[in-house]
Amino acid sequence: MVHIQVFNPLQKLRQLSRMFRFSKNIILATVEEHSPGLYQEERCYSDTAIQDQVVYKPDELSYPTIRCDPEYYEHGDEGGFCVFLLENTLFRVHRCYLIREPSVFADMFRMPQPLETLDGRSDENAIYLSDTAAQFRDLLWALYAPPSQLSLYSKNCDPLPLERLLNVVELSLKYCVTSYEEWAIERIDQLVQRPSSILREASPVICARILNVAILSRRQALSQLVERQIISRILWTGQVDLVAIQCVAEHHGLRRLRGVVYYKTLINLAGRPAREGGVHGDVKDPPTYPESALTPEPKLSEAMGRAYHSLAAMYSGLSKDVPRLDGHGCPSHDECLQAWNKTWEEAVEQCEAEDWKGPNKVENIDLLGRLTEILIRLRKTLPGVDQMSVTCTLTALEAIVTVRDKVLDELMDNLGCVD
Repeated sequence: MVHIQVFNPLQKLRQLSRMFRFSKNIILATVEEHSPGLYQEERCYSDTAIQDQVVYKPDELSYPTIRCDPEYYEHGDEGGFCVFLLENTLFRVHRCYLIREPSVFADMFRMPQPLETLDGRSDENAIYLSDTAAQFRDLLWALYAPPSQLSLYSKNCDPLPLERLLNVVELSLKYCVTSYEEWAIERIDQLVQRPSSILREASPVICARILNVAILSRRQALSQLVERQIISRILWTGQVDLVAIQCVAEHHGLRRLRGVVYYKTLINLAGRPAREGGVHGDVKDPPTYPESALTPEPKLSEAMGRAYHSLAAMYSGLSKDVPRLDGHGCPSHDECLQAWNKTWEEAVEQCEAEDWKGPNKVENIDLLGRLTEILIRLRKTLPGVDQMSVTCTLTALEAIVTVRDKVLDELMDNLGCVD
């Protein structure tokens, strides 16, 4: 009987072709011009569309002296070992660890090779990989670990370092080691689900990497949760470096997240002293932006100018754009509606007055921030409005949240951004 194993070969063939392009070539990752910080701070994405690869010759590199990894370079004359070179570090790994699970490595060793082929058989003929030594070391840690050890890392145990988990899942995705991909992404899911989510304090690059692997692993619930937490952090915390997050959002077509990135960029750049006697609705000239700023379109000044005017118009019309108040069977809905319109206008005026207090007067166009301020203010004042029933009071607060969510969903359109 002939056994036939059917699988999707595209990812594996792509990696195999790179690993055996030339016996003396090195595969290195290139960084897109607009996001050099991704690899300077932390090596990130395993998706080959983000981490594009090209071939260089060894003499073009400026690596220091080649050294053997202290943990994963096994000495000995017996056969069955394969040597890899990552950056300036040699790894000598027994094939049994690499073929134990279905993967690119397992398929590589099963491929017929000419007898004269020397790839991976010695330090001088090491197989060059484009990953960092730290990434490969973490993958080997998982491959060498007995299943009983990996099973100990559950919700009740101390978590593994996040960087190690990300390295394992990224390289598992890249080299199609499905079982370790699932194990690592489960651990990351647990860290994100905790009340004190790791996304609150992690660097923007780490947040972008978590979102990327969640999407690549087809964990829809996880990717949606991560996206929501990233959006919340961008909007309601201090300055966040948005370059890495923008890269992932654009690559995966995350329209809502892209809109938030452009919106926050515009808000950060737009703050400036207000003109004497100026009002929000009279803004005519948007501020001048540096050419290094994030932009949804190539012509930064023109695109940002249109977005600025769009936000300014929406912001200045807040007092008139009263959220719709449905009756839901309220017997005194007409009275509630009149009281709601008046209360809304007063809340908007009070928030606007706060913008012009203090020495640093600023023309504010933070529409989402203003809606949140109004919501907080009305949560305190609406219960004391005698003309509104309890039902209409709760409906009014829900209406503000609905308007804010609608603005979030339509940011790309409202800012004039193109897909």
